Formats: sequence, structure tokens, C-alpha cells
Amino acid sequence: MLEGVSLKRGTVWAWVLVVALAGGVGWKYKAKVAAEAETKGGPPKGARTPTAEVTEAKAGEIVLKLSASGALESPNRVELAPRSSGQIALIAVREGDRVRAGQLLVQLDQSASLASLANAKAGLAEAKSRLAQAKIQKTATDSGVAGNLDQQNAGVTSAQNDLNLATQNLRSQVEVAEAAVKVAESRVGVSRASLKSAESAVAREQASLANQKSIVERQQNLFEKGFVSEQILNNATTALEVQKRQVEVANSAAESARQQVKLSEADLGAAKASQGQTRRVGQTAIANAQARLSQAKGSLRVATGNSAQSPAFAENIRALAAAVSAAEAQVTTAEVAVRETALRSPVDGVVSARSADPGALASPGTPVLIVQSDGWLFFRASLPVENSGQVSTGFPVEIALASGEKIAGSVASVAGVADSANRRVTVLVKVVNASKNLKPGAFGEASFVLKRVQAGCVVPKEAVVEGTVAVLGGDNKVAVRTVKTGATDGRKVEIIEGVTAGEKVVTMTYSRLKDGQEVKVPGAKKPTDKKSEKGEKK
Repeated sequence: MLEGVSLKRGTVWAWVLVVALAGGVGWKYKAKVAAEAETKGGPPKGARTPTAEVTEAKAGEIVLKLSASGALESPNRVELAPRSSGQIALIAVREGDRVRAGQLLVQLDQSASLASLANAKAGLAEAKSRLAQAKIQKTATDSGVAGNLDQQNAGVTSAQNDLNLATQNLRSQVEVAEAAVKVAESRVGVSRASLKSAESAVAREQASLANQKSIVERQQNLFEKGFVSEQILNNATTALEVQKRQVEVANSAAESARQQVKLSEADLGAAKASQGQTRRVGQTAIANAQARLSQAKGSLRVATGNSAQSPAFAENIRALAAAVSAAEAQVTTAEVAVRETALRSPVDGVVSARSADPGALASPGTPVLIVQSDGWLFFRASLPVENSGQVSTGFPVEIALASGEKIAGSVASVAGVADSANRRVTVLVKVVNASKNLKPGAFGEASFVLKRVQAGCVVPKEAVVEGTVAVLGGDNKVAVRTVKTGATDGRKVEIIEGVTAGEKVVTMTYSRLKDGQEVKVPGAKKPTDKKSEKGEKK
């Protein structure tokens, strides 16, 4: 069967070769006739009238422009990296996800920073307590009771702050733990989907193997009967071996997918266990803080009954006030460190790169994510230095992307210096991307429209041959005229003198035309012979 197909294809190619040879002989004959016609001053006897394609000269517009290749790029490319090292607890986005300014993208482990904040707040509370205690001692008579009350109020405030901090810590840690569970659940879903796909691939490859086995058996039978060649049988046998290896590869991929499912399910179990442990530890801390608050309130009630306290010295109070200021600065620093564990997007845009996963150690200066704004984009192109002066800021630009899409923009900036290596000047074109369909990195060609010429007469470039144009008359004879040309865009030419709008000009013929030569226009009526008309009237 396959050999029969090969014979048929060979026959087709033989006919194609015959037709091509015949066409070449005909073309050489036409060229010879045309050459004889030009040598003798006209077409030879019996020569066919040349066929010509014509078009009408019309008024039109010719656009003069500069073109430059380039690519779209984001005006803002932000690399998100932490200021201090820490383990990544959560990454909320992946490449291609859209983000908003201020959106939480990466959360580092807050355990150490929250502990530092708690310690700083405790130190502040202690400093305030000492200051309050010192103030109580300022006068032995007037402020004894009030000072003691301040001290105990500070104790109550400190205990209340501890309780608030414990509650906040529990809430933050539970959020991180829940996010980790969601990430683990997502990975389980992905790994299960991958396993399902791998098992489907095994089934497909096994079906293909069974089919190939039947093909080999059939080819073996045909070979034994002498209907196919040994090469065809060998090809079928080789394909069978290849398919067996494909089945082995598919089985290996399925086994890898099963192992990945087990790993992701184990990670999910660990995340859920960690979530429960976090809740228990946090609830214990809250209970302890509540107990301390109750004790502080009891001390406050006792202090209310005290009648006098020792006076405090003014210098001691100033020193303790300075200690309070220092403790407040430490709290502010610790709060900043807690806030810096959360990396948020500074712009509206899209995530273009992700270089880490939850559980990894993030380092200062090493980006975890890269976000690029895309509300509007730059199209970066370059022009020869001798042409760069023809464009300026605000200059309209038409851009044709490699995908076929056409967009409009305007020049945002023109570099003040040229690249010394290629003598080209960089031009940035601003393009609005309201639909978010345009992607940074897309290639295209920009057209800088320099001038639009409204021409009274325009013909195709092919109609102008060495400064002349063949104009078709009503008798299907051409008049070869010398013309004066103007602007051209490479496809159309402005005719200043020699041809007027409305006249028909020849755009294509197989030979050079002479003045007064008759041509045949496809689809046009043949002109009537005036002598024949007179004979019929007589």
C-alpha cells in the first residue's frame, strides 16, 4: 500500500516538471518576440498583442515616515526584597497574578520580630512604671497616694498591653498558619491533578502500545506474504520499541506524581498540626496575660488605700523620663521591624518573576518577587542620529506589534546623546494600556509620521519606469510620457507633471512598451474599427 502511494507521488512530480518546462519554453518565446519587436521598431507580424494591467491615476495621500523596531517595557519594575533575613511564611501570588498597590504579597516569619516588640513594650512599661514610682516620691505629703495610684495604673496599663499584645500575636500567627494550610491544600490539589494527568498519559501510551503491537503483527503477516518490504516491517518494529519506552516514561511520571501527592499531603498534615499548636500556645499566653491583669487591678485597689509615699527627687524623675523616651524609641523600632516582615506591592501591576517559595530563607537585597506596573508602557526604539531631530516630545507614533495588533502612542522622551557604537538615539514612546492586554517584552515596529502629502495625482510605484509612464488611450494604445515625480512612500509615487488624475496607466506587462503600441487589457472591451463601421453603413 505504501509503495503504491510513493508511485503516485512520483507521477505527480513528473507532471509538475513537464508543466514547468513547457512554461519556461513559452516564456523564452515571448521574450524573443518582444526583443524582435523592439529591434524592428514595432511588434513583428503575427506577434500577439501584449497584455497589460492598468490602474487609474487618482488624487491621494502619501505618508512620509520613519520606522524603528523596538519592544514594550514597564516604566516601573520593582524588586521586592526584605531588609533583614527571615524565613518566608507566605507568598500570596505567582507569576502573572495582578496586584494592587499596598497588597500583601510576601509575609516573613514574625516570631522573632514580635518577640522583640513584646520585649520592647515590656521595657517601656517597666520604664513608665519606674517613672511613675519616682513621681510618687516627689512629695511625701501631697502626692503620696496619687503617685502610688499612678504606679499601679501603669501596672494595669502594662498588663493590659501584654494582654492586647498576646491577643494580637495569636491573631497574626493564626493568620499565617491558616495561610500555610491553604498553600499546602493548594499544593495537594495541584499534585493530585498532576497524578490524574500522569495516569491518563499512562492509559494513552498503553493504548498506543497495543495499537502498535497490532500494526507490527499485521506488517509481519504482510511481509511473510511478500506484500511489504522488510524495511516497512523494521520501521513498525522500531516504532513498537519506541512506544514501549514511552509507556515506561509515562509509568515513571505517574509514580513520581504519586510520590508528590504523598509529600504534599504530609506537608498539609504538618501545616494543620502547626496551626493547632499555634492556637494552643497563643491561648495559653492570653490566659497568662489575663491573670497578670487581674493581679495588677488588685494591686491598684490596694494602692488606693495607701495614705503616703516617699518623696522623689527631680533629677531622678528626669532620668527616668529619658529612659521612657528611649524605651518608646525601642518600641517604634520593633514595630517597624514587624511591619517590614510584610512585603507589599508599591504599585498596581503584574507579578513578572518569583524566585522563592514558603519555607525558604529570604536575604536582604535578594528579590523574592518582581512586580511591573502596566497601566501604561514605554515602547523603546532607536533612530539614526541624523533623523532623531525630526521627532520630539508629544510626537504621534503608530506601532505595529509582532502579534499583528496596532496601537498608538506619543513620544515621551528623546535621548540627548547617541550611542557611540551604533550612532542611534533612544526614543521612548508612551502607550496607554487601559485594557492590560499589552505585555512588557512584546516586539514591534514604530512608525513616526513626519509628513502627509496631499497629492493631486498618485500612481503605483510599478507604473514609473525610468522616469516614464505608459498612459492607456481609448483605442487601447499607450502613450509613453516623461513625468516629473514628487513624494513617494515606497509603494505610491506623486506625479507632478506628465499624468493627470483619472487617466489609466500601465502597472505591469511582460515587455517594455513603445509609444503608440496597442495592448490588451484583461476584461476591457476591444475598440471598434472605424473602417469596418463605414463599410457596414454603405
